[in-house]
Amino acid sequence: MTGRLSAPGEHAARARVETVYAAVDRLSPIDLNEMVAPRIDLDDRDARLAELERLAAGAGRADLLDDAREALSNAIIARHADIRPYPYGMTTTGTARVEDQAAIVTALRDLVAVAVMQDRLEPDDARALARPGLQLLGSRVPLLDDPAWADLAAPAGVTSLPPAGAPTEDEWAAADAHAAPAGREDAVDDGYTPPGTRVMRRGFFAVVAAVGVPVGVAWGVSEDSIVVGLLIAAAVVALCWTFATWSPARR
Repeated sequence: MTGRLSAPGEHAARARVETVYAAVDRLSPIDLNEMVAPRIDLDDRDARLAELERLAAGAGRADLLDDAREALSNAIIARHADIRPYPYGMTTTGTARVEDQAAIVTALRDLVAVAVMQDRLEPDDARALARPGLQLLGSRVPLLDDPAWADLAAPAGVTSLPPAGAPTEDEWAAADAHAAPAGREDAVDDGYTPPGTRVMRRGFFAVVAAVGVPVGVAWGVSEDSIVVGLLIAAAVVALCWTFATWSPARR
């Protein structure tokens, strides 16, 4: 017997949960009604949440996780029930749809779940699950003033500060400059076209001219308009010559 009455890390987890509860307590029914429901990738969310629940079970916090999510859900649902519609049953703002209300409950449930297991979760999983709820709360209460919560609100894969000792942007730029081949830094696009490309272009328009001239003349003969046919043939030759011999001007 160790005399321990709680799982390791549970006191800190409960403190984080209470921080979320305190922020949610500051939301009025009107706040909830005016919020924009977050977009949640449910497939990605379910996979990350399954990992969170697995970690909670292994850390002895499964009961805390269940209790925290249930209490938060009940509080939000009760506040949605307190929203009074306008006359004739109309509610014209924010989360009037049941689907939107469910999305808000889901986002805040995921946030409190992260609060329970933040110390055990991979940073990307924690950010992906917590970000929708933090964005909801951050639009109404100053929860993101805390750097720990602000870091969770960042996109997955992004850290708020670089690791200690990591190269600065200037150092990366200097390293790239040293790594570049000699002379490449001054290279500019002068519009140069490789010789092979020019040959293919000229060949293509030569074929067009070879087909277009006889067709134009034949059409003029068949329509008893040989002059018009000759003009068409001349236009085909002129166009093909122009495109075959064109090259971009060098700077």
